Amino acid sequence: MTAGVITELTESLEDYLEAIYLIIQEKQVARPKDIASQMKVTNASVTGALRTLAERELIHYAPYDYVTFTPKGHEVAEEIYSRHVQLKTFLRDFLGVEDKRAGEVACRMEHAISRDILDKLVRFATFVQNCPRGGHLWLSNFEQGCDQDADYVRCQQCVETLVTRVNVQGEQGTAEKSSERTLDTFLTGERGRVLRLEVDEKVLSRVTEMGITSGTLVEVEGAAPWGDPMDIRVNGNPFSLWKDEARGIVLQVLPQQESENR
Repeated sequence: MTAGVITELTESLEDYLEAIYLIIQEKQVARPKDIASQMKVTNASVTGALRTLAERELIHYAPYDYVTFTPKGHEVAEEIYSRHVQLKTFLRDFLGVEDKRAGEVACRMEHAISRDILDKLVRFATFVQNCPRGGHLWLSNFEQGCDQDADYVRCQQCVETLVTRVNVQGEQGTAEKSSERTLDTFLTGERGRVLRLEVDEKVLSRVTEMGITSGTLVEVEGAAPWGDPMDIRVNGNPFSLWKDEARGIVLQVLPQQESENR
């Protein structure tokens, strides 16, 4: 449903929906003056865009009132933002682009890249992260020049190191599941207790409002079709959290029995 709606939107309207979404995430409500400030445009421009979005039944808008999403508008805005997050993550984590620049480039790319191509990028990123032949070690080797001066001896050493690492991880079994990890790496059904928060002030404000503090029990219930946002429970209460935000939440993974009894 959202794919058809998005293709009918101009780049400018997509930007307005994303801006409204981010403002609501931060402040719970969106006012036209906040949107103008975020977009760096005039109040008159905002008024025209809001009227158009309201005509398309994506937002509720009345002069001098808060701007809120319709159910359809919220779904569209969430997908637009998810597309931005996925592109930024790919540029930063897989191509090594600096965080700020990755965000700027993602803004330009998200309007041009098609849904099916983005889906392929996300699937590739997930594969690299989870396949034993991939992961951060593989990416690190690429950054160190393996793509330019690889040779048989070097590749053989790398493969031997990989086999050793995979065997050790297999022998660790349950111990591996009890390791310290960030929330964005958790799979559906996994639980953990928060050890520390390594996030900026904006994300810190959002997650603490959810009750995510040191010692909090967090469980992953699932994720959106694109992998973002994550559906989690914080001390039993349901919330949604973007993986970019979950990246700085460090937890101790709990075995199933411990997470149920504590």
